[in-house]
Amino acid sequence: IENLQNEHRYDEVIAIATEFVAMYPDRSGPLVRIGDAYRDKGDMKHAIEFYNKALAMDPQNPFALAGLKKATGKSAK
Repeated sequence: IENLQNEHRYDEVIAIATEFVAMYPDRSGPLVRIGDAYRDKGDMKHAIEFYNKALAMDPQNPFALAGLKKATGKSAK
């Protein structure tokens, strides 16, 4: 997934990470990946939505916290 992200193939990242969410519903990592892809596409509304979903599962996820901060321009609460 990281290679796809680096190649700006965000829709593919979202599709693959969505499959991971279905396979591993108790993991916050795929939700963060989806948030990252939306953020890098410039879709902050969806990025924030997925970071918040990840944080609902794991409130201390450092990647979700950092992604949310980048997407909103503020620190997460």
